[in-house]
Amino acid sequence: MINSRTKGASAEREVFKIISDQVGIKVERNLVQTREGGSDTVVGEWAIEVKRQETLSINVWWEQAVEQALRVNKKPMLIYRKSRMPWKVVIYAEDLVIFYGGTVISEELVEVSLQMGIQILRDNHESSI
Repeated sequence: MINSRTKGASAEREVFKIISDQVGIKVERNLVQTREGGSDTVVGEWAIEVKRQETLSINVWWEQAVEQALRVNKKPMLIYRKSRMPWKVVIYAEDLVIFYGGTVISEELVEVSLQMGIQILRDNHESSI
């Protein structure tokens, strides 16, 4: 049986490597996240929370992402998936520029592909240079 903390750390490393490779910046885990209750990492103005679990709890995870983002005055971004499924990204609808597209999953949230989430991070990074 896989330890959930090990599985979570592995998921974070997987996502952060993808982001690092595609955005061109070094993304590292927040090593004090458990002790201080912070997000998994921060990229630009985004506080990112990563989840890989078989039972989806998107609303609970989103609340966690929002709380953690507020602590560091960043925008929340949730990246999640089940095993052997594609990564998905949840952000506030208002944070998504209209031409990016996406699928509305509630009145205020959108869910997009990981590639779209990476494009948002890339555009944010490039606009801050």
